[in-house]
Amino acid sequence: TPQPIERASDAALDELSRLTGGVEIRKVDTTDFITMDSISQQVLSHFFSLGQAEKKVSEKMTSPKLLQSRFLWLALSSYSDLVGSRDSQQPSSMSRILRITLDLALYQMHSYGKESKNSSSTTSSTFQLEVSFLRETCSRYFHSPAIVQQRDACEEAILKLASTPSTMAFEEIVKPAISGLLGSHVTKKYGDLAPGGLFSVFLHACLRPRATKEGTLRILVIVASEWGSIPGMDPSTAVRDYVLPAVALMSHSDRAVRERAMELLEKIPSAVAGDDDEIVSGICGKATDRSSPLRSSLGMDGADALPRLLGRIVSSTREGSASAAPSAALQKLLIESVKSCALGGEKNATVFNNGGCQAAAVVLSSMEKAGEAAFPLSKRWEFAGRELFRAFLSYDQKEGDEQRQLAVLPSICRLRDSVLSMLKGVLVNEAQSGGGEDGGLNIQITIGPSPTGRRVRSYSIGSSDMFATLEPYPESMLKAILQALSPSSQGATSHLDISTNVIQSVILRPSWSNGVFPKLSAKSKNDVASALLALRARNDDESAGRALLGLPLKSPDLLRLLEGVGDASLRSEIDQAAVVFVTDCVRGKLDVLGNSISGALDISKLSSKLFEHLLSLSSTKNLVEG
Repeated sequence: TPQPIERASDAALDELSRLTGGVEIRKVDTTDFITMDSISQQVLSHFFSLGQAEKKVSEKMTSPKLLQSRFLWLALSSYSDLVGSRDSQQPSSMSRILRITLDLALYQMHSYGKESKNSSSTTSSTFQLEVSFLRETCSRYFHSPAIVQQRDACEEAILKLASTPSTMAFEEIVKPAISGLLGSHVTKKYGDLAPGGLFSVFLHACLRPRATKEGTLRILVIVASEWGSIPGMDPSTAVRDYVLPAVALMSHSDRAVRERAMELLEKIPSAVAGDDDEIVSGICGKATDRSSPLRSSLGMDGADALPRLLGRIVSSTREGSASAAPSAALQKLLIESVKSCALGGEKNATVFNNGGCQAAAVVLSSMEKAGEAAFPLSKRWEFAGRELFRAFLSYDQKEGDEQRQLAVLPSICRLRDSVLSMLKGVLVNEAQSGGGEDGGLNIQITIGPSPTGRRVRSYSIGSSDMFATLEPYPESMLKAILQALSPSSQGATSHLDISTNVIQSVILRPSWSNGVFPKLSAKSKNDVASALLALRARNDDESAGRALLGLPLKSPDLLRLLEGVGDASLRSEIDQAAVVFVTDCVRGKLDVLGNSISGALDISKLSSKLFEHLLSLSSTKNLVEG
């Protein structure tokens, strides 16, 4: 039986004292004990992991403080050696080693304050040795092959280190260590992230869910100061890796962060090679033009001004200029950049990037609010939404490290919601955004908190005849909905719950059920209704049942739905449940179904079919009981 963790800590430290008490003690004995012994692992993860630094060690351990400190520094030394070792490690083992190393370094840095550097000469000398060691440990961490190959881990480590509460530790340890990553000689080591990919990693770190104001500002200052070392690149890469993350940061709740993001946008055009720099300069110039009132609006409320900025970018082309990109080309460039930003580039078309998803979600939502004239729904779906939705379905069924899946969820869920908004098929125009010709639209505005800490507005339109929908509804959108409702999407490892969210965010919305569904072909209506009925009968999905009841089905639609359940002979319990539910559905719609002569005739046929099925059910029951 394992000892309680508090007692285990004392046992581990006593063992350490025994190991280090002899004259002929070998370093390998201590290293093996600290890095491999199960009790030592418990002590390290429980007492010296990130988040524990705020607690006083004396409140958690009863061992002498000198012994506690010795254990921490021996652990740091041992793990630092392992990180810097050229010996191959198993991926799972190396992941654990890197995680513990980072936590130990952060724990020690949390303990530093301004007095650490300026106390006595002896303490100051000791402190400088500690600083040098921790700086070298951080450098080893980022040069580990395992980190080089894991962009997400690299982003997380940069953010954690930059967010250390000790200003002194940041200036003396963190800043030199991570600034060195942006040199061209280091960038080449990061393979697929080049050219200049580590600048993108730094920006994406600022967009991660747990990014703090202090950490974000520190990272942006480093990026701006090191910008001169970036190699030239093509416009599409610059827009994907730099422009979109910087634009997304202008929706940050803190004005200082928004100002830093605008300053970075002023520098970005210098990274583009050749004559193509006018494309990126034109995009960045709209946000950074000091004579434009839009810059002031972005500084005051970036989230509210972003849709206007994006609209101005695609509509402000200079006629007669051969080098100016046409509006359609800019639309495609920006929308496709959103997709590749979320998916980590073309080479990893099914791997979501955490910070990239946040940037893509912010920009995609702003594109929707910019209106149909700026970013047509059909193009947003064609150039980004369709492929992102396929990636969601693949991600939702993927097996793997559950903790990593859960860690990436907040930003992916926000992007998922932005993509699902396209499936509603609603066209946002100037009138719906407020201030159009039709000022009498019945729009409800709800204001509440958002995940970013800001207050967000939600618009709800009163009835289906007060908005326009995409006509004809794209087959690819309908196919996406049917894929989400199919049995293959109902996996036990579902992380994004695409099926439930499609039902709640699309099918249950009046804009889709009353604005899109009635205009679908008879076959398409039946496909959607049959998929919902199968979910209700097979999976006992109540949301699918509510969605089916909410669809404006007519007698012919219900008759086709009933015919698809099965023949009128022996049937499974699932078929029986489906027939009963269709019966309830008909009963709930009687007033609507029979309000015309043709409707009365249709309901007569439907009633006959229902009685036939119900009689079959009764016969089957009697046969079983007999």
